[in-house]
Amino acid sequence: MEVTITISTVLRIHNLSKSDIVSIFVYDVDRFDWGDLNPYIFNNEVIPAGDVIEHLLEVNAIAANCPLSLVFTFKSGEEDVIKMNHKYAIGRAPANFAHTKKAHRITYEQTGKNVITITIRDMDNEE
Repeated sequence: MEVTITISTVLRIHNLSKSDIVSIFVYDVDRFDWGDLNPYIFNNEVIPAGDVIEHLLEVNAIAANCPLSLVFTFKSGEEDVIKMNHKYAIGRAPANFAHTKKAHRITYEQTGKNVITITIRDMDNEE
């Protein structure tokens, strides 16, 4: 039996927009890149305006990259789509962040050991 060595990380999503996120959809995930705690845990999550959610995720220590894509659907009907490499959380790969469908301003940063925070703001919010 092969044992996969994983590294625990956190993905935090902070909704600073004025609209509730009514659904998150995760795709473009390769199961090899992740342990049992993978990004699919975010599927169908709701994040009220001004709120934050976070989940513990496990990345495969030997995976070169841990790409994932997220679709955020807002109560207003707007959508944002981002792609990123979660291996960035542990400092072993570039973030390769891309905001491919834009209704809001979305940023990311490493905010602690093995933690990535994605922050969503309205386009007119300059905070």
